Amino acid sequence: MPLVHKDETPVQVLDFKDDKGKPSTNTFMNVTVGSIWDREEKRRHTLVLYQCTKGRSIDVLLADVRRYDFKGYLLTDGLAGYNHFDASRHCSCWVHAVRGFKNILKADAGNETAQTIVKMVSSLYRIEQRWDDGLAGGQIDEEEFLAGCREEAGQQIDKIFAYVDERRGDYTQKSPTGKALAYIADRKEELKRHLEVVEGVLDNNIAERAIRPFTVGRGNWIFCKSQDGAEATAFFYSLV
Repeated sequence: MPLVHKDETPVQVLDFKDDKGKPSTNTFMNVTVGSIWDREEKRRHTLVLYQCTKGRSIDVLLADVRRYDFKGYLLTDGLAGYNHFDASRHCSCWVHAVRGFKNILKADAGNETAQTIVKMVSSLYRIEQRWDDGLAGGQIDEEEFLAGCREEAGQQIDKIFAYVDERRGDYTQKSPTGKALAYIADRKEELKRHLEVVEGVLDNNIAERAIRPFTVGRGNWIFCKSQDGAEATAFFYSLV
């Protein structure tokens, strides 16, 4: 797979105990979604794998990509452990990048900086959607898609970065707007790297959609009893 998405959500396994003998809260269901572009069918194919893991250490988060010596691109949210993947192939999620600004607008609808960033990112999504539609519709081939999207979307991303740099001095580092600006400023390379591969997309929503059936189900059955039960759950969710 040229591109892999990763996400995780908590799951309680009663047989996993913490230091006090109580059920651990440090168990997660990890989802990995592989994506590959089909030249014949003009669409992306995906493969979903669930795994139940203890903790979210670097070794746990990257265990499978290291085990199989994965050489493609990895797209993730802002979890710090993923930053230990090969920096030249790590992509970051624009939904997470803009989330801080959207939260600011809920409390301060007149925040000009947040308004501008949200509008600029919305324009970026429209640009990439247009190129994606052209690729899926057969109007352009993969090489034209990569070249055109890299140029037009890349220019829009550079405009966002320039605006972020321009406004950072107007806010303290600990203010909500200052933190939101720093989030983008600290991830410039990762937020642009998806443009290097046909399977690249702006966000990690594909992984979040893949894990949603599990989170909905968890609201009904609450927990797993044993490690075998958790692994069986992961197996069947991977199938469906």
